[in-house]
Amino acid sequence: MGCLFLCVAALSIDFNFYKPGSRFLLSPNDPLTKEAAVNLEIRTLKAVYWSNRIHGAMGEYQFRTVGWQFEVGAGIGPVEIFFKHHSQHMLDSTHPWSRFPVEDSAGFRLNLLWDYKRDGLFQKE
Repeated sequence: MGCLFLCVAALSIDFNFYKPGSRFLLSPNDPLTKEAAVNLEIRTLKAVYWSNRIHGAMGEYQFRTVGWQFEVGAGIGPVEIFFKHHSQHMLDSTHPWSRFPVEDSAGFRLNLLWDYKRDGLFQKE
């Protein structure tokens, strides 16, 4: 990639269609929920990353929920440590415990395949 300090590693847009609580997508009984998401991954110093996902789900004509998921982490070789956050905002409905459910977690990952060029602080060409 060629940049030393701050790089946009990935940028994408997702469009999903699903039925909440249903495993069978083609069921004619319930309408599909539509979701759009913007995904952005930023890498710094080749070993530190910050992945973001901003998403919103809509019913027929308006957004019902919006949310932000991110993961920040660092790794050397196949081992990464990370912190994950996911917050959602219910716009016109209620959630069983809150209109703003939040979930945070921390952990480590053992990558079975990884890009060795991102290993450590400097890119290896």
